[in-house]
Amino acid sequence: MAFGSCSGFAIGALAPFIVRDLGLSRSGLGLLTTVVFVVSAAASPVAGRVVDVLGGRRLLMGVFGIAGAALLAMAATPSYAWLLAAAALSGVATAIMNPATNQLISTHIPRGSQGTIMGVK
Repeated sequence: MAFGSCSGFAIGALAPFIVRDLGLSRSGLGLLTTVVFVVSAAASPVAGRVVDVLGGRRLLMGVFGIAGAALLAMAATPSYAWLLAAAALSGVATAIMNPATNQLISTHIPRGSQGTIMGVK
């Protein structure tokens, strides 16, 4: 669950360096986080249906690939436009991770323990 949203939160943690290195304004920095969460919100309904069709395990593996690609793209980006694209990719990973992990918990964890696992998740 954490890996899928890692790059979105990394933007906040690395904000001083991102602003300095790219010469961004505060609004430019805020747009990065906004893109992550807007894309995530827009993709969430579709992600839930895709998880139902393809399965949580397969999609969770996809989240690792997508989130890893987003982190690598953010680290290697040559421009702000590419950083926005990487943030959007991170939003896709964030959208997929929640229904995928929920499905895996509901499938593989006994009913009496699901609430605790969901709380930890």
